[in-house]
Amino acid sequence: MKRKTRRLSIRVKLLLPVTLLVTALCVVLGISSYKRMEKSMVAMGVDQADIVSKIAAEELDGDVLKAMEPGCEDSEEYQRLRDALVKIQQSYNIKYLYTLHTDKQIVYYGIDTDQSEECAAFGDEFEVSYEELADCFAGEEYVQDYIDVTVDGHLISVYKPIYDSTGAVIAILGCDYDAYPVSERLSNSMTQIAVIAVVALLIGLIVIGIVIHAMMRGLKQVDQKMVELVNDEGDLTKKFEIKSGDEIEAIAENINALLAYIRKIMLVISDNSLKLDASSGSIVRKLSQAEISISDVSAF
Repeated sequence: MKRKTRRLSIRVKLLLPVTLLVTALCVVLGISSYKRMEKSMVAMGVDQADIVSKIAAEELDGDVLKAMEPGCEDSEEYQRLRDALVKIQQSYNIKYLYTLHTDKQIVYYGIDTDQSEECAAFGDEFEVSYEELADCFAGEEYVQDYIDVTVDGHLISVYKPIYDSTGAVIAILGCDYDAYPVSERLSNSMTQIAVIAVVALLIGLIVIGIVIHAMMRGLKQVDQKMVELVNDEGDLTKKFEIKSGDEIEAIAENINALLAYIRKIMLVISDNSLKLDASSGSIVRKLSQAEISISDVSAF
């Protein structure tokens, strides 16, 4: 009679930890692949923003820019410098390109290439304080090494100092690289990595399931043979014919050896029983003869 297992079956004990291990492996590999891809793609965007801002800064005449004042938007010099920046902006993937000036108290816009109605006029206050950009106005470059998600989009910002003919910093060039395509590619890549990880997980589980099923089939064969042995009233002539080529086959062979040993013992017991029966019969006959002899003696 078969009995149900009261605890976790061997199948579950094997499948559960292996499933967790394969899942963890797929997650780790997926995250690792995404992080490497993200680092590489963001670095490419940062390099492009840095190169474009450097090109744009070299296009600007610091002496001309230094002489500009609020209300100069209609001047020939302003339009010439702005057209040069617009051309660079349109040639590369630049969201915003502008110059920033300061009186060491506030930061304000200079030339702005924004084509929308929100284009800043020369002298409009910039949203970042002077303290945050003081190093740039002192001659240090700033290159953002990550994608900043703002209301204006996915941006990588770079600030380059602009010098006049004397080598003094008279303004800084702001370059906001449009990193939305990079973010979109990263999002698509993350989806692809997730799909690949799920497919790999499913394939791994299927393969593991097949292996475990093969193992369980051998164990079930051994169990079925044991049930048949019990139901056939202990027929010791039966053999376990299992050809799995693994430990289960070895177990079956050992059980066959055990059955052969038990069968040998039973034969010895049976032979001894026959001899005992013969000896008992002989004793009974001799006792009967002795009883007859005693009766004859008593008659005389």
